[in-house]
Amino acid sequence: MNTQNLKIISLLILVCMTWGVRAESGCPEWTSDRMTLEIKELTKQLGKWDIAYHQQGHSPIADDAYDQLVAKLHQWQLCHLPHGKQENKQPILGNGQFSHPVAHTGLKKLKDEATLVSWMKGRKNLWVQPKVDGVAVSLVYVNGELTQLISRGNGLKGQNWTDKATFISAIPQFIVAAPPLLTLQGELFLKMEGHQQAQSGGVNARASVAGALMRKSPSLLLPQLGILIWAWPDGPKSIVEKGKLLRIMGFPLTAEYSKSVTSSMDVTRWRQFWFKSPLPFVTDGIVIRQEEEPAGRYWQATPGPWSVAWKYPPQQQVTEVENIHFTIGRTGRSSVVLQVSPIKIDDKWVRRVNVGTIARWKQRDITLGDQVTIALAGQGIPRLENVIWRATQMSTPPKMRQL
Repeated sequence: MNTQNLKIISLLILVCMTWGVRAESGCPEWTSDRMTLEIKELTKQLGKWDIAYHQQGHSPIADDAYDQLVAKLHQWQLCHLPHGKQENKQPILGNGQFSHPVAHTGLKKLKDEATLVSWMKGRKNLWVQPKVDGVAVSLVYVNGELTQLISRGNGLKGQNWTDKATFISAIPQFIVAAPPLLTLQGELFLKMEGHQQAQSGGVNARASVAGALMRKSPSLLLPQLGILIWAWPDGPKSIVEKGKLLRIMGFPLTAEYSKSVTSSMDVTRWRQFWFKSPLPFVTDGIVIRQEEEPAGRYWQATPGPWSVAWKYPPQQQVTEVENIHFTIGRTGRSSVVLQVSPIKIDDKWVRRVNVGTIARWKQRDITLGDQVTIALAGQGIPRLENVIWRATQMSTPPKMRQL
């Protein structure tokens, strides 16, 4: 047998047995019944995650993955509902019993610099702050005395954490210079030393903070918490003035981490700077806000138009399994490679990811239509992280059913 034939045989041994699905289009090629079912089930799952986050203080899924699944749901709704009408997401009914004096508004998330430019157009007196990755709370002072520390909950009501405040030195128990009634909103965070978000990521800091606050008995972690105040409803109009007064009252970080910006280039520069620089807290992006905001009585538990978030690039991306390839090497060892909808992680486009052996693939029970998260391992090699959402109609490649 000549060398050329040997090469051909080797290539034939390495050929893939492939079973695939349709090429990706704007909308899934599902029946109306299946589309309805997929929307219903994903909506139900997102609701469970919302309850875990707002009522139980923990997040079973990474924020980036959650946001991408919400976007996926909206895409399906646009495909399915008449005239692209989407179902309005109702606020989660939290289990907190304590009303916020002023609602927590939340933040609309910008997709990229183009959407930033669009949002900034026509707005003035803009400021940028790090988006601290912690737990949002309200602080209520009456005649200078801290009377309530309330978890964000559903934005309208939250849990009473006032008994935990005495163990958090970053929260003043009494403020001499406070007005008769003072309501502040901010982020409780785990104090870090020289944390670089670009290198270390989130390090599960938010979950640690939430866990410490949810415990009935005081946690040893409470003294390690800090706070950054990001809203003073009905406070001074000027952010500079807010920062000065907050510093006097014992909240120095607002002034230190509020930077005036006049262009998208300014915003982008600060975003990159805080992403790579050592900081005393974990962040997951930046917040851009305008000085002008309505009176607190008009705030609602929905994103307000006066502030937005621009998150950092996700360390992992959600994508859909489009094809499953089974390869057999020269040694007879089989492996499974997933072909996924193209995604970009950092500067790398990913279309395929190696799962490993057939046994490992069967153990992870991955099939077509599943939504998976993929990250980059060493040397930029794509790595399968998790299956975060399974297709309602599971199927197995015909040639593999006997394995």
